[in-house]
Amino acid sequence: MRLIQAAEAQLRERDRVTYQAWGGRLTPAEWALREERLRAHAWSRAGLAGWLLMDQDEKVLASCETYRMQSYLQGAPGTTLGVASVFCEPALRGRGYASRLMALLGAHMQRERAQAGILFSDVGAPLYERAGYVARPAGDLVFAPAGGDPAAAVDGLLDEANMAAALASVPIPGSRFLVWPSAEQLDWHLERSRTYATLFRRPRAPSCGARAGQATAFWAADLWKNRLQVLLIVAADASATSALIEAARREAARSGLDGVRLWLDPEAPDPGRAGLGAGRPAPREGSLPMIRAFAAGLAPEDWTLIPRGLWI
Repeated sequence: MRLIQAAEAQLRERDRVTYQAWGGRLTPAEWALREERLRAHAWSRAGLAGWLLMDQDEKVLASCETYRMQSYLQGAPGTTLGVASVFCEPALRGRGYASRLMALLGAHMQRERAQAGILFSDVGAPLYERAGYVARPAGDLVFAPAGGDPAAAVDGLLDEANMAAALASVPIPGSRFLVWPSAEQLDWHLERSRTYATLFRRPRAPSCGARAGQATAFWAADLWKNRLQVLLIVAADASATSALIEAARREAARSGLDGVRLWLDPEAPDPGRAGLGAGRPAPREGSLPMIRAFAAGLAPEDWTLIPRGLWI
């Protein structure tokens, strides 16, 4: 068995294969359009690679994708690779192919001198633990929609035109190990919203974040699950955090969404969490964050700031 990087035609063929598992209420043509649009996005073009585990007869046994992300270990910049869309056809499961895929991919990451590999598992921890990944604590807060003008709760709303400048003005938090989303990665989430808005014939959320004092939040409408996902929030005090969440709740109501979901890591320092009493704790629906450390001196427990904007 060997690991190869997939060509575009091979990626399109995997779209056809994975449709039955992930296509949901989309038609095969709509699923193919979704995948094509996400791969055509600037963030994907810059850092996406598709991977295939092949047998000696050139048959595909398993597949996945990786996305290149910026990371920092004790302030030193580096690269972390995010793993997504690990798939093995039902008829081929139970033979260790997915584990072999992950092992060969890990060797590739080491050759690339990645600081770490990360993923968000929807199948629990054991499969990826065998490949050296360690699960990190995760919890969510859910907020109901709220009436009112979103802009009235904050100093200003963000739209797609000013999102990149807003992110550039946000100070990168101090953390022993940090994977930090770029403006292009946050816009990739917005591209998912744009795609689903087209496919479901629904209007898009007018805003993608807000500012309150020195605090900033970025969000995207998840039209698949009909909720607003907070992608990233950087706030140093409870009042600013509360204002940003209130704006998100109002945006959810204005956009016809069922509520707001905010990822929280129970181990992360969060000075604004005291202002989130209106939210209710909820179990994470899949998306278990896991990390495999490659850089010397990096331990899994060093990864404590894990925003939804890193999800792939």
